[in-house]
Amino acid sequence: HFTIKFAFLAFYVHLSPGRTFRVLVYVRAALNASVFITNELLIVLRCQPPKEVFSPGSTPDAKCMSQAVTFWSPVVFNIIVNVYILILPIPVIWGLCMPARRRLAVLAIFSSGFSAILTSAFWVFAWGKMRAHQTSPALAINTIISFVELFFAVVAINMPTFKPLWT
Repeated sequence: HFTIKFAFLAFYVHLSPGRTFRVLVYVRAALNASVFITNELLIVLRCQPPKEVFSPGSTPDAKCMSQAVTFWSPVVFNIIVNVYILILPIPVIWGLCMPARRRLAVLAIFSSGFSAILTSAFWVFAWGKMRAHQTSPALAINTIISFVELFFAVVAINMPTFKPLWT
């Protein structure tokens, strides 16, 4: 997700020469990096001693953060980042000097990333089901949905390159 989001932001830097827009893109890139680092630290440091993360039950007096915190924090940050990246280019696209119909078509291409946001929301629902039932079919569904989310994100980032296929 981190790499895909940076690919979007790298594309956005070239979308507009406007200083404000570029600053917003760079701020988003810094926030994306900080969310990635925070998520990684949350995984590794959620238990004290950290050995307990990799070998559950190995340390009898280990103290771990709530699983709800370690699950919901990355999910919420991921969805916020996705929404921010989705809405960031809308003012630039709407300000393009082209007919409204063409602007809407370009906006639709950029909005294809919304499918990844919907999939991540569905992933949250599936993860909740898996946690409630602790069944392997639920785990399989969760894994499939994660791959579908990444698929939609990859398709969305490559949408501008699909134009030759349509013309």
